Amino acid sequence: MHADTQQADYLVVASITYRANGAVSNICLPQYEDFMAQYYSGLNAILTQRCSAINVNMNVTFVKTRSSLFQENMVNVRNGQICCKI
Repeated sequence: MHADTQQADYLVVASITYRANGAVSNICLPQYEDFMAQYYSGLNAILTQRCSAINVNMNVTFVKTRSSLFQENMVNVRNGQICCKI
């Protein structure tokens, strides 16, 4: 039996909890998501390079960032899907 290892997807959730200097309104949460989104292409390139091996090319792609209030002054920022394709 031969397993097809040419194509595989991995979905990873990365999470950061950020403590703000004061209370954060729910209205501001999209700004945290937009801030992260501006770094997607650079992060994609760096992580693709670092995750690839000699005979394995990996394509790492950040898909969507979501944010929520953990406490009134703590924001949880999750990169909902970091898609890794082999």
